[in-house]
Amino acid sequence: MKTCDVKDLSRLIARWPPHKLAGERWFPQSEEVPDSWNIIDYSNVDGNGIILILAKLKGLGLFFLPVVLESETLKDAVDNQDYHDMFNISPGERIIPGQKGIFKIYRTQQQVEVRKESHKSLCSSTNSCIFPLTGGFLKTFRRVSKGLHPEIQVLSAIDKRSHAPIPSLLGWMVYQDNLGQDYTLAIWEESLQSSGTAWEVISNKFNEGEDNWVIKEISRLGSAVSRLHTALITAFPVEKWVASEYRDWRYQILKQLESIKGLPNCWEMSLISQVESWMAGRPRPLKTGAKIKVHGDLHLEQILRVGQDWVIIDFEGEPLRTMEERGVLNSPLKDVATMLRSLEYLASELEQDQMLANWKRRFLESYLGACSPKLEKILPQPPAETLRLFLLERVIYEIDYEARYRPQRINVPIKGLKRLIKGGEIL
Repeated sequence: MKTCDVKDLSRLIARWPPHKLAGERWFPQSEEVPDSWNIIDYSNVDGNGIILILAKLKGLGLFFLPVVLESETLKDAVDNQDYHDMFNISPGERIIPGQKGIFKIYRTQQQVEVRKESHKSLCSSTNSCIFPLTGGFLKTFRRVSKGLHPEIQVLSAIDKRSHAPIPSLLGWMVYQDNLGQDYTLAIWEESLQSSGTAWEVISNKFNEGEDNWVIKEISRLGSAVSRLHTALITAFPVEKWVASEYRDWRYQILKQLESIKGLPNCWEMSLISQVESWMAGRPRPLKTGAKIKVHGDLHLEQILRVGQDWVIIDFEGEPLRTMEERGVLNSPLKDVATMLRSLEYLASELEQDQMLANWKRRFLESYLGACSPKLEKILPQPPAETLRLFLLERVIYEIDYEARYRPQRINVPIKGLKRLIKGGEIL
């Protein structure tokens, strides 16, 4: 197949303007979409028609565009077999030279089962996913940032002998510029034979009247998160959380609160002064504990039911955070708080607010009961006060997110905020 030089590519990509992709979920929503791409680098892959393009859109960031050249036209290559085959190499590293930097593919020792047919998965706000013929689960990042993706860091660092509830890493691809800076482009990981997310499975069981099963499995979710945190403590550095950092964190929560004041129709402005007063009255924990690598955006849709077990996926952190912010070490209670908030969303969806306190209690008791000595040692003491602040931080984030993307669900975090500042209730 024909390869492209820079003139050919400029001519071809001019026929594929950004506004044609505006309907894709990963494409940023913007009133003004630039007319053309600014090509940063590109590579023809072995003359097979696949072209890897790194391009910028003014004001919208950096994008990875794997395309295929067919009949003098560029087409998206995410579901193209030649693109998938790029990752199916022997364990080690493959280098694909670009015009300025290099594209690098890494392959782990982990074995993968080839499947009979490929099929797409749902796309998120940053990536496109597919289950290719070559096996596994291939996640291609469309909007890219500097650095090695947190998911690669976690999956490559945790020893499978730890029995952590996570998938295996098969490989990944980065772009490295001429200064040695990496940008993560794709991750290839184990494909899990799942019966659904924790949200889906628990919802279905509840609707079938399996109340006891739901309570038992919510407890098991608490144990799974506890096992994950123990594995993360073993695989990554642990840092002491000093008192000054704790004060800074409280200040950042207040700043976050300030940032959502101007959001339209999202909440009652009188709540702001109530939250500020509530914050001022919170005592400092006797022991602030330590910071570890955490999931960062753990909720019921980030956990899959595989056989009789729960497996935790998507170690990407919160979508509205920068890659640098997502990599910051934190208390394991951050993940506990996001799970408790997710249970609140589920109870709201099922119109079962009366079940919420029991669900939260079962999860929290199971998490604390399954703590290893290593994990127990680094938790703030008493944990409840710090957990309240993490719940406040998360609910403010949710108000911001819902106001921007899902205004019809804004009442869920507002109700949680009122409950929290009214009585300091965790459950």
